[in-house]
Amino acid sequence: MRMRIRCRVGIHDWKYKMNGKISPIDYSENEGSTRVCTSCNRTETLSVHCLGLNPPRYINNWTFTVGEIATLGDSIKLKLSKIAKEYASKEIVYVTPGDEYCDANGVDAYLNASYSATDIEVGIYTDKDKMLASIFHEIGHDMIKGDFNTKYYNKLKTYKMPVENEAWVRGFELAEENGFEFSDEVFDWASECIMSYYDSK
Repeated sequence: MRMRIRCRVGIHDWKYKMNGKISPIDYSENEGSTRVCTSCNRTETLSVHCLGLNPPRYINNWTFTVGEIATLGDSIKLKLSKIAKEYASKEIVYVTPGDEYCDANGVDAYLNASYSATDIEVGIYTDKDKMLASIFHEIGHDMIKGDFNTKYYNKLKTYKMPVENEAWVRGFELAEENGFEFSDEVFDWASECIMSYYDSK
């Protein structure tokens, strides 16, 4: 899954939260306010700093916060590891804020996003089911590669939509075969991920 192009370049659809209430209005003068992007779930918290001038001047600074990170139990990780080795011939790496993956690529690259490279790099999620779905999606990519020779697959990749659609379908089918079930909300999220490729054209 990829983050929308708008979010990747820092143009977010913010909703602001103050005292537990959500509003489209910017409460940026209130220390401790938070804002959440409705597209990529990036969360930032406001801090206000005095510049020490006379009369006092203040600057507002929005700081990225990951929030509560979804985690998987050891038994599920072991099961997923076996599936990834069997169907993708890859290890699964779980990215965490501040690790070498985030240092190299930036934490934003992994916020609700996973990648299939040398290993399957599972990003930072706040929703466990979306994390699971994205793992199966990345395995789905490798299953497609196994069906075609490399030259044909690389040509097919230029047509992003068929590849992404098929990777999601293969991933969800594999998940179902292995006893994983997903809510309608996760399927809707997967559809939004697919549509993000239209947005990026």
